[in-house]
Amino acid sequence: MMAEIVDMYGASDDDELPVAFDAKRKVTTQGIITEFEIEGARIRSIDPAYVIQLEQRLAQSEQLIAEMRNEIRQLGNSMRQRRTEFGVLQRQLDGKIDRQ
Repeated sequence: MMAEIVDMYGASDDDELPVAFDAKRKVTTQGIITEFEIEGARIRSIDPAYVIQLEQRLAQSEQLIAEMRNEIRQLGNSMRQRRTEFGVLQRQLDGKIDRQ
């Protein structure tokens, strides 16, 4: 059957059929995002250096949040201690007023 097709079109197996390649790929760069198209699929790529920078910022932010939570917890403990001291002083003052 293949021989019939070859004879019908006058082509031999040795001839290479021309293949159309789109050698030019449209590449669009928008800041840190590079966009290009391969076989009809649109691919978007982010600059790896930017991703690393974001990871570092995220780690710093997480560290800062942990420090702030610790500070808030310490402030809460300090406030409870001050309330206790205030209560003691209030009772002492009330006792002195009652004695007069």
